[in-house]
Amino acid sequence: MPYKDYEKQKANSLRYYYKNKARIRKEAKDYYLKNKEKISKQQKDSYVRMGNTCPKCRKLIGQQANLCSDCFKKGCTKEKNHNWRGGRYKSHGYVMILSPNHPYANGRGYVFEHRLVMENKLGRYLTKEEVVHHLNEIRDDNQIKNLKLFKNNDEHLTYHKLMREEKKHKCPKCNQQMEEGVLYYAYDYEENFFKELGLE
Repeated sequence: MPYKDYEKQKANSLRYYYKNKARIRKEAKDYYLKNKEKISKQQKDSYVRMGNTCPKCRKLIGQQANLCSDCFKKGCTKEKNHNWRGGRYKSHGYVMILSPNHPYANGRGYVFEHRLVMENKLGRYLTKEEVVHHLNEIRDDNQIKNLKLFKNNDEHLTYHKLMREEKKHKCPKCNQQMEEGVLYYAYDYEENFFKELGLE
């Protein structure tokens, strides 16, 4: 069959389907309802012929499956799952730790590691309002010396604002505080240039 004729036939069949969609669907539904038992018996027979039963609970399963859905879900928890990472994963740069008994755990039972570290130091649970800040702004560096606790998010945001203001007035080369009103020039030369001049 030439390609053009095939395309024409395909277009005609689609046009026919969309014109009579409701009637075709109704006929298909009626046929299924009349022959429901026969169809289900044929499917069961084909499964039994193929020998597709779940090896654990002996339920009938599809031709491509090895286990029924219930047994598959039971066998894919924690260590048995191929994606298991020991109850630890990263979310937006923060480390999450599995702690299902924690009062502020998320729906999957995970808590931010930096909050757990701070709680271990204080010996109590943090409240929802309290915020733990990373001093070096590296989200997965959860050493206790790198963490600072704020009573609420307002204090935390105020601290960030002060830090931004402070950074504006620091020399990008030597990190020393610069005086306001004095014009400083940023040199793009290599470090050995400063050594030659005896500035380092």
